[in-house]
Amino acid sequence: MKKIFRITALVLLLTFSLSLLTGCMNGFLKDFFEKYFGKISELPIPGSSSSFVSEPVGSSSEVTSSGIVSSSVVPEPEPDPVITDDRADAPTAIEDPSYSPDIVVSFENMPYNQLSATRISERLKEIGKLLRIETDHEKIDELVNEAEQLIGDYNYAFTLAMIHSDLDPSNEYWNAEYDYLRDHYYSQISIASTAFLKDLYHSPEAKYISEEFDIAIPDDPDAEPDYDEEALSRLNSKLSKLLGDYSDMVSMSTITYHGEEYTYYEINALSDPYAYKDAQAMWLDEYNPKLAEIYIELVKTRTAIARLMGYDDYLDYLFNSEGYSYTPEMASQLIDNIIKYVVPEFSELKDIGYIYGPEVDVPFDEFMKWLKDAFKKMGDNFTGVLDILEKYGLYDYKARKYKKSEYTIYIDRYEVPFMMTCYKRDFSSIQTFIHEFGHSYEQYMSYNRYDDDVDMSEIFSQTLELLVSRHFDLYFDIDTTQMLQYDALSSICQTLPGQAFFTLFEFEAYSMNEEELTVENLNKLARNCAEKLDLYNEDYPDSYARNWVTVSHIFDTPVYTFSYVTSASVALQIWKISRTNEQKALETYDKLITASSTSFLDIIKEAGLKSPFEEETMKDIGRIINKYLVNESWGE
Repeated sequence: MKKIFRITALVLLLTFSLSLLTGCMNGFLKDFFEKYFGKISELPIPGSSSSFVSEPVGSSSEVTSSGIVSSSVVPEPEPDPVITDDRADAPTAIEDPSYSPDIVVSFENMPYNQLSATRISERLKEIGKLLRIETDHEKIDELVNEAEQLIGDYNYAFTLAMIHSDLDPSNEYWNAEYDYLRDHYYSQISIASTAFLKDLYHSPEAKYISEEFDIAIPDDPDAEPDYDEEALSRLNSKLSKLLGDYSDMVSMSTITYHGEEYTYYEINALSDPYAYKDAQAMWLDEYNPKLAEIYIELVKTRTAIARLMGYDDYLDYLFNSEGYSYTPEMASQLIDNIIKYVVPEFSELKDIGYIYGPEVDVPFDEFMKWLKDAFKKMGDNFTGVLDILEKYGLYDYKARKYKKSEYTIYIDRYEVPFMMTCYKRDFSSIQTFIHEFGHSYEQYMSYNRYDDDVDMSEIFSQTLELLVSRHFDLYFDIDTTQMLQYDALSSICQTLPGQAFFTLFEFEAYSMNEEELTVENLNKLARNCAEKLDLYNEDYPDSYARNWVTVSHIFDTPVYTFSYVTSASVALQIWKISRTNEQKALETYDKLITASSTSFLDIIKEAGLKSPFEEETMKDIGRIINKYLVNESWGE
């Protein structure tokens, strides 16, 4: 095949990579709560899989009488407005008399009603007081089940409101519901939940409750915390507001180009590369400084939280509190190995193009027919999960003007995933849908086992892109099939330097002092990181130097991008197996779901795969790029 080199080759690849970042995030707004508010204070989180979680391990740092870590200087955020609840008479539960955990209903028929955070909070406090004295196990079961239902219904309502709000950000009702449930979580639900956990500690049947309901009851909730709880609450609220401001600005802000109004997402859809470049530059002229200022405040706020919790460095705090199975130092070494072994091979493609980029136009119904044919060859489980998503309307593929990011989120109430994509009949849309289905498949088959493990969850999405690519010939002609298979592999390989760029950027940004954190310095940093990974392109300077502000992960979920690096290295190993034995590759894929191990590195070892942090792994990926992409030697 002769490579079709077009001026848009690198940009197309970058745009596809960014579509994974801003889209396939396994419910990044859900993670926004779980990872950066819930895990900090270890409280029940809206949208999380479990209702109650344990308190964090106390810091060993010296604490002053005020409760603030003495070695830290924590800025005092401006107090947020007092949030009042005008729903005191609303119910405390989702009113659905026909509900059964064994019955799935279609998404459009999933019940919803407004909830009263005030009444839920008050009832949680009442239940807690009763559990302090109750000894009868039957009555205890009733009380704890009621408490779990209160939290579960709140989580469910939050998830549903978030989905509807993202499907149509112009819908005032759903936006108001989402805002209410988010804001009242902090002002009421989290406080009541903390009190409830303390009550469980004082229950005469605390051990029974912990074992029967799998609730991690804190060791000594009455002890003075090693941090100022009010300061932490203020910082959390500030984060919430900043992230809301960011999401609104990225999705709703427009520029006027040649007399027409364009959102950022509409600019990305422009087919004319020159129009794309010009319109993107106009948008970034207007919004890069504003979004970068939000990022600066996020970095400062998260650093303040880390110091409040007894850490000098936010990254150390993040890796410790999130329970990563590797350290920041290991991540940095992996990036060094990418620069050493992967980047030189990938850079060989600079002069001939990174992708073929054949134009395809596949109507959604034809795409679905082909996907089902491919799944029939790959196994009944894939077909079965897709049938369930179709039957119950658990995906929305239509592209709409203000529709927000593409992602997959788990609806705990019915134990099903929901997929959101923007299908535009092109190859990027095809791959994004398959990527998101990989998340849906894992969530459905494992009951959302890897909800808190981003390294694992991204394996299933990226690997499925590669495994399904083996069956492009069921729809496309031989030449198009070969080009698309090349592009599918190239996009996953590009994930390593492409996503390492964002991680490298974040590591450097969180190491800056406040004086260094300026819009100009962050844009310079982005360019420098791109140059280190040989990604910078003078023809499209904005693609990395300023466009970093549109990547939602580095705003709402720091270092999430690195999970694409670790998972891509695993996906490429499984793809390599599939070259000679597709069945073994599919079995390895499923082994990752059913593995008995619990940590990322142990799970992939159990499945017979190599750690991404081994130097040999990056060497092998360099060889894959050289053989299949540089030299195009695809013979089995």
